[in-house]
Amino acid sequence: MSLRRTFALLVALLVLAPRPALAAARTIVQAPALRAAQAESLATVAQGARDWAGAEAQFRRALAGYREARDARKVAVLLGSIGVVLFNSGQLDAADSVYREALVARRALGDPVLIGRTLNALGSTQIRLGRFAEALPWLREARAVRLSLGDPAALGATLNALAAIAPSLGMPDSARGWFDEALSLTTQAGDSARTSEVLTNRARFESEQGDATRAAVLLRRALAITATRGDPAAECVQRLNLAKLESAAGRYVDSAHEARTAGALALAAGDPRLVQGAAQEEARAWVLAEDPARARARLESATTLADSLAEPRLVAGAAQLAAQVARLEGDGSGAARGLARAQLAATAAGDSQLVRDVCVLAGQTAQAAGRMAEAESWYRRAERISVTAGGSAHTLDLLNLGQVLSAGGRTDDAWPLLERARAGARAAADPDLAWLTELAFGDAAERSGRAEQALSHYVQAAGLADTVRARQGGESSVQVFAGRTQAHQAIVHLLARAEQRAPGQGAASEAFHWAERAKARALLDQLAAGGHAERALKPATLAEAQATLPDAHTALLAYSVGDSGSALWVVRRDQWQWFALPARAALRARVETLRRAWSTPGAAAANERVQRAARELAQDLWSPALPALAGVQRLVIAPDGPLWLLPFEALPAQPADAKRAAPLGERYATSYVPSAALLGWHAATHDARVVAVGANTYGVLPGDSRDSLAALPDTQREVDVLRALSDPARFTALTGASASAQAVSEAMASRVRVLHLATHGDPRETEPGHSGVWLSADRSGVTTRLEADDVVARGIAADLVTLSACGSGLGRVAQGEGVLGLTRAFLAAGSGSVLVSLWPVADESTAQLMQEFYTALLQRGWPRDRALAQAKRRLRAQAATAAPFHWAPFVLVGDPQAMSR
Repeated sequence: MSLRRTFALLVALLVLAPRPALAAARTIVQAPALRAAQAESLATVAQGARDWAGAEAQFRRALAGYREARDARKVAVLLGSIGVVLFNSGQLDAADSVYREALVARRALGDPVLIGRTLNALGSTQIRLGRFAEALPWLREARAVRLSLGDPAALGATLNALAAIAPSLGMPDSARGWFDEALSLTTQAGDSARTSEVLTNRARFESEQGDATRAAVLLRRALAITATRGDPAAECVQRLNLAKLESAAGRYVDSAHEARTAGALALAAGDPRLVQGAAQEEARAWVLAEDPARARARLESATTLADSLAEPRLVAGAAQLAAQVARLEGDGSGAARGLARAQLAATAAGDSQLVRDVCVLAGQTAQAAGRMAEAESWYRRAERISVTAGGSAHTLDLLNLGQVLSAGGRTDDAWPLLERARAGARAAADPDLAWLTELAFGDAAERSGRAEQALSHYVQAAGLADTVRARQGGESSVQVFAGRTQAHQAIVHLLARAEQRAPGQGAASEAFHWAERAKARALLDQLAAGGHAERALKPATLAEAQATLPDAHTALLAYSVGDSGSALWVVRRDQWQWFALPARAALRARVETLRRAWSTPGAAAANERVQRAARELAQDLWSPALPALAGVQRLVIAPDGPLWLLPFEALPAQPADAKRAAPLGERYATSYVPSAALLGWHAATHDARVVAVGANTYGVLPGDSRDSLAALPDTQREVDVLRALSDPARFTALTGASASAQAVSEAMASRVRVLHLATHGDPRETEPGHSGVWLSADRSGVTTRLEADDVVARGIAADLVTLSACGSGLGRVAQGEGVLGLTRAFLAAGSGSVLVSLWPVADESTAQLMQEFYTALLQRGWPRDRALAQAKRRLRAQAATAAPFHWAPFVLVGDPQAMSR
């Protein structure tokens, strides 16, 4: 019997059947649909509770029931619901399969709303899988369908997704247009959730394009919208995006704090995946800040959560970070274990993009260890994966391959790969990729002996890096800028070699200018932006540096420290000379040896090992230049790299006889400057006020149960010295309970002549913006702090700032930019000069040095550098304070001239 005849007979029987029989038949027909509806309701409840496994099981029961009931529309809807559950639970390949099935069912229905949703979902799934090229056609078709429907909110969502992937496919201009259109549509529809999402993605795009300022503005707009909606999960996601943006700008500590805030929101939302993501992002920020201890603490939580959720993608992400932490700790076997676990998890997840990321990290690890063949193997695996998606990831993989082949001596093989990488960078209009590619070209040309070609590529790379710096701007990105000085260093190195081959042909002069272009650029920009510069502050040429020196008795010692070699320029008004110096590693080792000896009270400064290090370092740093210093009385030193942590005054003036030779400070008055561009720059005021702060009583430390800091009785002596030397009508003393951070800020509401802070210092290498000094307690009994970020934000500045505290001149040494911390903060705020210490100091000898310094400075009117040199000589002449520990740590950074009367 045919199906049609069977169905006709059933209908006839139902028509002729008695009423009770008819009711029973209806129950039989409706039972599957009823069961399906019940299962669908249970699935919806489970989905709301984020019970993805329960939701999937109930939705599949419902699907079976609707299929039995032959309800085609419900079947099409339920397939989409199952896809959503699989997508949200991270089962992306399964979601892709179900969405494709749903699309067939929905096309059969001919419902454009359902078709548009499914096309959009398929595109979103491909994005999550890292298959941007595959996502594009799905989203374009979804756009066409939704455009015909006239639904602005739905169309805005599709355009948002298209815009998000366009940059990776080399379509940045399309991205801008789609983002603008999406924002207009979602705003028009009054859809705040989607508007916030568009703003978030646009912020990520602007960050990738190098406009960090605009990105931050957009993200904060998105956060403001989300906060009004009271959606902790959405706010958490945006905070995590803000954390990524902070990391991209080099503000790693701020990134960690944003991630910690996101973690609290994730807990409030009750979403364990977001909790895991927040912990992992915080760990990542600490990895970038090179603080493995803090990174590991957060990573343990992220790893535990990833394992408990049993999601391979999360496990792989945590394992990658574990490998990076192990690398920072110097644990090669730990790094290998982390990478192996990440590889297994990424493969189990079926996520090709994640597998590619693990391969890249493995390649970087092998390359850093000098295992070039292994690195090449990993990079080739990554490139085979990314070639299908194209975009920036593929460009980076080509660049990595080219670099490792070049480093292995296979420059001919590297060249075509770099050509393809250059084309990719240009297509993506990515300035960071562009300068890195030119840098790699330069390295390949240099390795193959083509010096002129290498120099041309390095100059292009430096120019592109400078363009990125100018576009991004701001002190906040200083650590990112420091990473972009590689091209400048390479140029200096090449020109130095050219000078050695052909002296006097101009290479050393040109090298000086390139070295200056890598120094303190963010500081110069900030001084100019703050209106502190009385003249244009730009990288100086040798002629400009010579013209700025105050007299014939002053010499500039400008250093450039590189991985392949270093350089010194001795610059005087009527002449200059260039000298080749050892590379960074040798200089750093000797600096660390001397610092350990000099900064330890009672250490044997006459120890043969210490003397040898002092003799070798002096020989390296200036011994060949001594003839060029005839008649010089004052030195202005522009250090670089590890030399920022060295008090040159303590090195022997005659390296050949370090045991009996007087230190350099006996022969010269010495000061330091971040860049030759700051030579002769005087930040002076007509206000003769002096503010002296002596914090000698403290409360409990914030967030800490330990006792208060130890009292410093001699800080009162420093305040009294300044009181005696100052005009009483223009003198402000803040001591005891009045020496709080708030009181200091109020006293510095306008610029003053001298700000003297005598207290405990708290330098932070990982968090240079939070380097500070401890001040008196607030009303709640908690010790207050004045931090570097506070100084810049409030514009706290003086002609002379003295930080009479332990390690007040320390912080994070950034290549080219110097020490990030309090010294730089006061200079950026407009201070003329800053007197700081390079290690923990003794209370009594510090007070004595300050008395000698201020007497010469304020009573006799001596220049700042000469007054400090005299104070150090007085301490050195006394047996009790003759060791470098007592007199060597204090250095003057900035203007060395006399104070205006």
